[in-house]
This record gives sequence, C-alpha cells and structure tokens, in this order.
Amino acid sequence: MKFNTSLLLLAAQFSGILAVAVSSRAEECGDLGVMDISSIDLASAGLEAEEVRACEAHPMGDSRVRGDQDWEPLTDEQLTANNQTLTPLPDEDSSCYYKAGSGCSGGYCWKACGTAGDGKWCWLAYKGGYGDWQKCSKYTDCGGVTTGCGAGCITSGSCGCSC
Repeated sequence: MKFNTSLLLLAAQFSGILAVAVSSRAEECGDLGVMDISSIDLASAGLEAEEVRACEAHPMGDSRVRGDQDWEPLTDEQLTANNQTLTPLPDEDSSCYYKAGSGCSGGYCWKACGTAGDGKWCWLAYKGGYGDWQKCSKYTDCGGVTTGCGAGCITSGSCGCSC
C-alpha cells in the first residue's frame, strides 16, 4: 500500500508541474497560440519534441510589409520572363508578390514558393518548418538546409505557401 500511495503522490506532483508548463506556454504565446505537437509526426519529421517552436503563428501573421525590408533581386532574365521590373514591396498590399525570390521583412525570413510566377510566399522556420522562425537583418541571412516553409499551423494562416 505504501508503494501505491507514493506512486499516487508522485503522479499528482507531476500533473501540477505539467499544468504550470502548459499555462506558462499559453501566457508566453498569447494570441500566437501554442503549437500543438500532437498533430506532428515527430519521428517522420526527424524531430524531438523540444525542437518544435512553442508558438504556432508567426509574429507578423501573414503580412510581410512591416518593418525594415530587404529582398533578393531577381535576375534580368527572370524579370524579362515575367515581363516585370523590380520595385519595392508595396506598403498597401502584402499578398502575392512576384519580384523577389526571398527576403527579410520586419526581422524575419521569407521565400517564394509554389509554382514559379504565382506570387506565393512563406515564412521560413528552422527544423524543416517546425522550429523557431528564422530571423534576419538582410536577405542574405535567410535560407539554409534546415529551414523550410513554416509548418504545423492548425489555427493560424501564417504557415505554408500562399498569398
């Protein structure tokens, strides 16, 4: 009986610790929402639970036009093929954008994705899209073999490839 009582007390203590951890994550993330790792096949993604970012949504949501901006210019051939000229990101529209392959906006990395010329883009995150959002001060800080379009968003629209 002593063993069962000890085991029960240990379980009760653990559940209290777990509740505090979940509560503090909710406070930390606020409106960004807590990342639900139960929906991620960690083994297939080659991840450990602690490598998944705490908050689901991107701090800038689905808008790239806040803060300082720097982007990778397209080549003359790419611009000619699309019959376009390179111009800054418009402040009034953050949706589809056709004139850069990647960039740094508001201190975060993004890249063009989807079918060439469709204007779709995504925020970059480490660990194949499940880790922390990739930060930058210029577009050359962005990319790398472990980054990918943000993944794992269930309730927010700031993951994946869209415009």
